[in-house]
Amino acid sequence: MEELFGDLTVEINEGILLEDFLIQAKSATSKREARTFITGNSVSINGTKVADLAKTITKADALYGKYVVLKRGKKNYYLGKFVA
Repeated sequence: MEELFGDLTVEINEGILLEDFLIQAKSATSKREARTFITGNSVSINGTKVADLAKTITKADALYGKYVVLKRGKKNYYLGKFVA
C-alpha cells in the first residue's frame, strides 16, 4: 500500500482527530477548512463517509492493523500509517 500512495503517505499517531489528520496530510490548510470538509460530507475513511467533527482515528479504523485510507472529495487520496 505504501508503494501505491508514495509521497501521499503520512505517519500518524493513534487517537489523532480527523481534522488534524487532514492538516497533517496537507489536504486542508487550516482547522476551519478541515471542519468545512468534514461537515460538507466530502471526507471518507476507508470508504465510509465521516461527518463527525469529534472523530478520532484509532487502530480500530485501520486496514491490516496499521493503514487508514483518507479520501477528500472525488480524487484526493491519502494514506495514514500508524507509527509504532
